[in-house]
Amino acid sequence: MKKSLILFLLSCCTILFAAVPNPDKIAEEQMRLRPLAPPTTQTSWPREIREQEIRKAQNDPEKAQKLASIEEMRRSEKLHKMLVDFRMDVVKPVPFPEQRADGSFAETTREELLKDGKTEKRLVNETVQRKAYGLLVARVKKILADPKSTDQKTLDQIVSALLYYFDFELRRTGYRWVNSTFVFPNLACLTYFAFLDKMEDVEAGKETAPRWVRLNQLCKEVSLECAYQQTENRPGPVLTLESFRHHGHWVGGNFGYRPLIVTALVNRNPLMLDVAAEVILHSFSVTSNRMQNETFWSEGMTADGAGWGHGRQNYMGGYPSDSLNHGTRLLRFLQGTYWGKEIPREKLDLLVSYAEAALWFNIAPLQMGITLMLPARRAFEYHGDANVDGIARITGIVSSFRSMIPKRHADLRQRVNHYLAVVKGNAPNPVGSRYFWNNDDMVMRRDDYYLGINMTSARTNSCEVPRWASHFTEFLCDGATYIMSRPTTYAFAKGFWDPWAIPGTTTRQGKYKHGGDVWENYTGVHDFAGGIAADGIGVCSFIYEKLPLPFVKEPAVFRVKAQKSYFLFEDGAVMLGAGITDL
Repeated sequence: MKKSLILFLLSCCTILFAAVPNPDKIAEEQMRLRPLAPPTTQTSWPREIREQEIRKAQNDPEKAQKLASIEEMRRSEKLHKMLVDFRMDVVKPVPFPEQRADGSFAETTREELLKDGKTEKRLVNETVQRKAYGLLVARVKKILADPKSTDQKTLDQIVSALLYYFDFELRRTGYRWVNSTFVFPNLACLTYFAFLDKMEDVEAGKETAPRWVRLNQLCKEVSLECAYQQTENRPGPVLTLESFRHHGHWVGGNFGYRPLIVTALVNRNPLMLDVAAEVILHSFSVTSNRMQNETFWSEGMTADGAGWGHGRQNYMGGYPSDSLNHGTRLLRFLQGTYWGKEIPREKLDLLVSYAEAALWFNIAPLQMGITLMLPARRAFEYHGDANVDGIARITGIVSSFRSMIPKRHADLRQRVNHYLAVVKGNAPNPVGSRYFWNNDDMVMRRDDYYLGINMTSARTNSCEVPRWASHFTEFLCDGATYIMSRPTTYAFAKGFWDPWAIPGTTTRQGKYKHGGDVWENYTGVHDFAGGIAADGIGVCSFIYEKLPLPFVKEPAVFRVKAQKSYFLFEDGAVMLGAGITDL
């Protein structure tokens, strides 16, 4: 009896021991099947880089100075803090599921996900990776914050999983976008610096264990994917100013989500830092519907003080603010390095004007503002007594860059201090009327109420409609008119609206079926939209008619025409409609 019990316990121990994968074996097998460039202390380059760009960097007379600055930055406290504070898809650590010998987790294979019937075939690889990312990122950050906090068994599990999922990223096929360009490059950078001593020993030839050699190779290769346009696989050039223009995947918030600066440090790549630092400064500029082909970016801050994201739709707290937040944070990080630059006065003016304009879209900034005057894709989600899109991110940017304003710009610092006082409730909100001509928006503010009108035209886009985020947002810019006296009004009311009966809109009545993805946004047929505001009065008007989109299957969205005008007085408003036609 005792003998059989001992044998049973030994067999359990063997099973438990076998359940922990061996990262050296995983690495050896990967290196045999899919070899990568050997580790080096020299600059690593992304695929599709032009030879002339490499030669330019190699012949740079300031190359030695730049490389010395990179080495200093790699070991800096500023970098360590920035990485520890990193947030993307914040997740709570959960226990590791069953882990296979190759490092993969149970319930994260293509076959398992397709079997459950909940995952689209097109997105199955993305789902595999996102599940793994959620299991790994918090653990890697824990090692980064305290290298001694993880026992050997857990470390073997983490390294094995990193080896598997980084290798999976490089060998997978099909749809690529967010994971390949943002998520996994960020995880690769975090991993590299979490094990920086090992990584540098590998590069110097002092560490030859397969797990660390392969992890070094994978971190570099995966991090460099942040320089690619994955879905369209656009061939080079990469790492030029032009490569960060003219496409939504490269501009605004989507530029900000790419870990270019940290990737440059991982790969000791001064050209990547040169280009990224230049793009960051360009991000503090404006665009407009008349000049969008000439401006550096066709998204971002707009000339009327508001912002554009994902095309020509009015975003204040989304893509433009994400790009500005990223840019401000990185400019602070680069201060004191070779790439440290002062933000020019005219760019600081634009940023302050953008923050001040955001106040007009908010009735109470501390309570997250008015979602429906900023028609984001999640506008109809219910979030208790707070709305989704406000100006918390913009306020954080202003607070962050206040210390970067040179002392000689005392007037600018005063404007910033006043803005922050308004946000904190220590100064009154603006009162009066303002027309945002680049975004077809009219706002009238009083001490005791707020009125906002969202219009659209052939020059602007309405709200994007991705099915994973949106809830009947197709009509949020079609003359929608919001009158409210407190910030929570529509946080509650919107949950009871019919999507085709939003106040101020003209649509067909009936059961409307929420459609599929409309990332390109709806736009108007007619150019005519305009307005003017002075003090407490204003007038605006537009011709409403949606431009048909061939991929939107719901015909009820289109072919309704209406001419609308709005006259705003000190204590009232008159709204007129004419030529309302079902086409």
